[in-house]
Amino acid sequence: MLPDTTTSVRAAGPVLRALIEAGVSVQEVGKRLGVDAGSFADPEGRLPSSIVARAWDFAEEVLDDPSVGLRIAQAANREAYDIFSYIASASSTLSEATMRVQRYFRLLANAAVWELTRDGDQVWWTFRSEAGGKKPIRHDEEYALAISCTYARLWTEDAFQLNEVFFRHPKPRDTTELEAFFRAPLRFGADRCAYRYDAAWLSASIRGADSKLTGLLERYAEETLAALPEPGRYALEVRKLIARGLSSGEMSLSDIAMQLTLSERSLQRRLKDEGASHKELLEDVRRELAVRYLTNQNLTASEVAYMIPLPGPLFFVPIALAYGVVFFLPYLIDRLVARRFGGFTATLVLPVAWVAVEYVHYSLNPIGQWGQIG
Repeated sequence: MLPDTTTSVRAAGPVLRALIEAGVSVQEVGKRLGVDAGSFADPEGRLPSSIVARAWDFAEEVLDDPSVGLRIAQAANREAYDIFSYIASASSTLSEATMRVQRYFRLLANAAVWELTRDGDQVWWTFRSEAGGKKPIRHDEEYALAISCTYARLWTEDAFQLNEVFFRHPKPRDTTELEAFFRAPLRFGADRCAYRYDAAWLSASIRGADSKLTGLLERYAEETLAALPEPGRYALEVRKLIARGLSSGEMSLSDIAMQLTLSERSLQRRLKDEGASHKELLEDVRRELAVRYLTNQNLTASEVAYMIPLPGPLFFVPIALAYGVVFFLPYLIDRLVARRFGGFTATLVLPVAWVAVEYVHYSLNPIGQWGQIG
């Protein structure tokens, strides 16, 4: 079964071509990425989104270029993504083009989205990708923003200007090339991968617009889009069922599988294909609901505890054992060390050991000083 989160062969084309042009065989590329090399031959084919990070790492290694994402984006042409490129390029304004990019980007990768949001007289153009999970993929983000900016400049005869560029990854050692390309202040370690520009640009006319061609291409794109699987479908359904069932008790994997008319193993397999698991989703939903309820000043902590019940008694067994071992340590240290000292010094071993254990506990405890004596 094809994983629900996929990247089209066409989307992976620029980085694959760069590798092949560098002298790497198709077979070697497939081997390093963990996919059948024959799958690259079909431009309409789909590849697991998990190969994205591996592809960029391999490209940096082969090309010996820490700015490989930017470099490949700069080499792209107006028709780099066939129908996706044509349908955006045939739009009459930048606003229409961005709307079509948002709508049809799943044709290229259904694990990523583009979002346009207004902020006064500014516009945020944000790229969100699940290809690397929560960890940002530097080259993927730099490529995404650079290729988007490249198209905007092609459409406006290089007039398009940015106000600020944001990357989630840490600041590289050398940002000279990025600064020269984007021509705007760069921010690293941000909470999003995006750039800002003046909202006035949305009304800019696109050179080479063709409304008749756009209509034809949109009909074809809609048909293709309808045939793609919805990403994260099962994870989304499981989250909904968990949230709905928490107030009456914990929704077990078997309960959810029954409601979705699947076997437990089938549900586990489909969640794994989407990069999720029942345990992770349960913990995420419980945490999100707890934060939401606790920030509601009309609810007490006991009411929140009732609304989000914890698992059964066995849940607390390893916690109790861990705390028992940790707080037994001061007494053990006292028995082993105090005998080496005499008089008043020996009486200090236990309190010093206790303070040391409590300090370590406080430093590692995600809820601070809760449960401490002093």
